[in-house]
Amino acid sequence: SKFIMSYIRTFICFIFSLWSICLSAEDYEIQKYLSDNSYYIFNNNIHTVNLSKYSDWSQPIIELNSSDVITCSFDDFDAIGKDYRYTFIHCDPSWRQSTGIIQSDYMTGYYTEEYIRDYSQSFNTLRDYTHYSFTFPNENINIGLSGNYALFVYEDDISSPAFIARFYVIDKKVSVPIKVDFSKNPAHISEYQRVSFSLECGSYLIREPYRSVTIVIQQNNKPYSEQIATEPKYITGSSYIYDFDDKFEFRGNNEFRNFDIRTLKYLTQYISQIDVRNSEYYVITHDISSWLGKAYQSFADNDGQYILSVRDGDVATEGEYAFVNLRVKSSFPMANEELYVCGEFNGWQFNEENKMSYNYETGEYQANLYLKQGYYNYCYVYKNAETQRIDEGFIDGSFVETQNRYSIMVYYQPTGERYCQLIGYGLINSTI
Repeated sequence: SKFIMSYIRTFICFIFSLWSICLSAEDYEIQKYLSDNSYYIFNNNIHTVNLSKYSDWSQPIIELNSSDVITCSFDDFDAIGKDYRYTFIHCDPSWRQSTGIIQSDYMTGYYTEEYIRDYSQSFNTLRDYTHYSFTFPNENINIGLSGNYALFVYEDDISSPAFIARFYVIDKKVSVPIKVDFSKNPAHISEYQRVSFSLECGSYLIREPYRSVTIVIQQNNKPYSEQIATEPKYITGSSYIYDFDDKFEFRGNNEFRNFDIRTLKYLTQYISQIDVRNSEYYVITHDISSWLGKAYQSFADNDGQYILSVRDGDVATEGEYAFVNLRVKSSFPMANEELYVCGEFNGWQFNEENKMSYNYETGEYQANLYLKQGYYNYCYVYKNAETQRIDEGFIDGSFVETQNRYSIMVYYQPTGERYCQLIGYGLINSTI
């Protein structure tokens, strides 16, 4: 009986794998959802999507053919167990689906999709939910090529996913030393940080370096901050130098704001009120003044990251959800302009959920975010509705001294290669 059931399950998974391979040739419009976001949720019942490696603060970046794994977790407010599955789609540096390869080229293991088997019901919480968690790669579903990947999680049909999220697989061939310094433009010297770097290739040969290499530079893992490098300034030996006076400048912005809702039993820093109404928690913050025009103050932050945690218990199934009210003073509403609350917790998205509205009675912009217990970094981001210009320093100012984390991804696709490899990764915390 057990043998028969095992055979049936294997056969079903094999059929689904063939179906998935065929389906992977379709256009999922991945770029539409991941070019400006680290993840995107399609199903309104899905909350708190989190991808990390090793620890809660780490990014979803793993090395090819290593023991590295990524843990993905999320909550479903339907609060009933479902047969969610997941698969991967290989993408180019712009988050377009790679067209020169199919899933059987880059996915190894037994299957090209896998069920999520680890899930638990919430326990003793006001909001009922089911918590799901899984790690990959694993013996059933593995990865054979480097590059950008979209993680698809879905219940019935991959064409209608529950959510998609970014992750990266590196086949390290080059090292990437990075330096962060003052801007060489006198008008920018107090607000901007200039990033310079090199590719140290050693014995690794890069063919056609002026057309085959694409480099993506990010500040604090923010998709909207990305700048692209292609041609080096010059090449000396096996070193490719990207040290330009007028390129790769980023506004320093300010340190991230934060709030702590790891406990809902007493007030923590920046929390002024905690209530329970209609079986929901409501939290009000009191850090409402703009920092614009004030002198820079250095303090530790986590560069826009967050951690899910409770003071007592297991946050996975015992973490409460709360409406967190964030406010910032403004003498008048901004015409044709929008203000958002952004951070890694919401994938740096500009959507209605984290868009702030103006309260004429209090003279404040306000937002109510529905979040699971934890410690959160966030910032206020201005976006012009007409020009789409983004300004993170509009509310809190910008300083060259601000500590920021810069990451650099090095992609390589020489002529004749069917996909874009990810061959290098660099990371630095700025100290100016």
